[in-house]
Amino acid sequence: LSRRPRVVIYLHVTRMPPRAHAPPLSVAFASLAALCALCRFGVAVPLPDGSLMGGGSQVNGKVPELPWAAGGGNASCGECIEVVDAIHTCCSNGTSGAATIAKLGAECHTLFPTSPSKVAVCERIANSSVEMIEFIEKEATSLGWESSSLCAAVGECEVTCCTSSLPEQVHISLSDHPEVMTVMWTTLDDTPGVVEWGPSATDLGSRSAATQDTYTQFGWRGYLHTAAMSNLSAGATYFYRVGDGVNMWSQVFSFSTLPLGVGTSERPLRVASIADMGTGPESDDTVRQVIQLAEGGQIDLVIHNGDISYADGNMAVWDGFFRKIEPYASRIPLLTTPGNHEFWFNFTAYRKRFAMPSRSATDSMYYRVDVGGAIRLFGMNTESVLDVAAMAPAQVDFLKAELAAEGPVWKIAYGHRPFYCSNTGGNDIPAGNAVLRKRAEDVLDSGGVSIVLSGHVHDYERTLPTKNGVPTQTDYVNVTAPVYIVNGAAGNREGNDHAPGGAPWSPAAPSSRSHAVSFGLITIEGRALHYEQRYSANGSVFDNFTVTV
Repeated sequence: LSRRPRVVIYLHVTRMPPRAHAPPLSVAFASLAALCALCRFGVAVPLPDGSLMGGGSQVNGKVPELPWAAGGGNASCGECIEVVDAIHTCCSNGTSGAATIAKLGAECHTLFPTSPSKVAVCERIANSSVEMIEFIEKEATSLGWESSSLCAAVGECEVTCCTSSLPEQVHISLSDHPEVMTVMWTTLDDTPGVVEWGPSATDLGSRSAATQDTYTQFGWRGYLHTAAMSNLSAGATYFYRVGDGVNMWSQVFSFSTLPLGVGTSERPLRVASIADMGTGPESDDTVRQVIQLAEGGQIDLVIHNGDISYADGNMAVWDGFFRKIEPYASRIPLLTTPGNHEFWFNFTAYRKRFAMPSRSATDSMYYRVDVGGAIRLFGMNTESVLDVAAMAPAQVDFLKAELAAEGPVWKIAYGHRPFYCSNTGGNDIPAGNAVLRKRAEDVLDSGGVSIVLSGHVHDYERTLPTKNGVPTQTDYVNVTAPVYIVNGAAGNREGNDHAPGGAPWSPAAPSSRSHAVSFGLITIEGRALHYEQRYSANGSVFDNFTVTV
């Protein structure tokens, strides 16, 4: 978007009431940081009067000066943090955003009587905010930012990716070819990337060079490496390490390729299903359960369909998330789709950090991948730059073409926002549900999709087989329409909610909906798909059902 003139992009909003564990920064100043960050990177932001700020646009006939972005202040990272902390202490005592800005403008000299550079920074914040504060004030209620985050957003502080010079954040994913496994990792230094692999930890005889990428949004510094491990045999275990090819190596990891014919009664396919999982302690139990399943050889894939880490633009959170999931993501292929919390900087972090099938064509935003001979998975993008549900015509055409292909017994689609849910308290719900149903429900139904996984709403809920809002049957035997499963319950800082049920398509069983932190486990064997929803706290099953085709 930044390459196109005067493109409007809205700040991400999670329209939920403030919670007791809200971040320490006031809403007004977290919002201000977000606005400054967007403007700094050349994106136009709408003001209350309909005009644009940033992206080279003008306000009242001139290009407004933004804090730090326009120069003139030589604040260091430490000074910036000190300024923000002082502003928070001075001005975040419950007053409105406009009043806060007015107070700030008057208090800059009082706050920093001996530091002209800090006064200059403080005044630029105040002077550049008056015309837009009403808009800003509405645009953030749950950002996981602190003072240093705000300063990184406006380019004054650097966010380094890594805890050392060694490779980290290792994760693997399926590719367009069953004999190829993709691996990604992160380094602090601009070094070559190499992956070595082989049949044992002491026999890593194959080697492949990586491509390298980076980005600078939110002050991030690091390098992303992507490599392919090729010519792999089906149903085999491989060991690998990543590094610079000389002396900076990761530990040795391992993974197993899927056997031929996976998804049969002889060898079922087992998939962990999670969405809306953050980096904080709320997800500890879910991550622990998935690690245990991975280490026990009890899952083959992990699907994480959106709201991945809850970074909201804070790149340090992304880094922490990948370190947290590395024990399973380095061993089990990870399949992802973007969510609304990946919205920041036009999904830059998501597009750069994940290598899904068809990455070169779709930037990992949507894709299809075949598993065995009878299962086809469809990753869908339900997001837009306006933070509302959308599905572009190109993606709809892609789905139509790929669903028309004969052969797969199972067609399973997953994306972030739900087509159906009874909990209507979330962002763009229920309006977004209707948008997605209008765009793609008939495509999925006529294309033979049996299961649609979603998240976004922080609960677990399943439907009966449903078409155009009406259940087509009261059981799951030889289904004639998709079953829609909301599974946004894996744990994040915003907490979970309870789905009330009561819709025409709602099953009678109380276990079919829950607000507990939990995750799904899908097992496909032949023409039967078994679904379990498990408590993350102890791994016990509280809901299960079987779909047949």
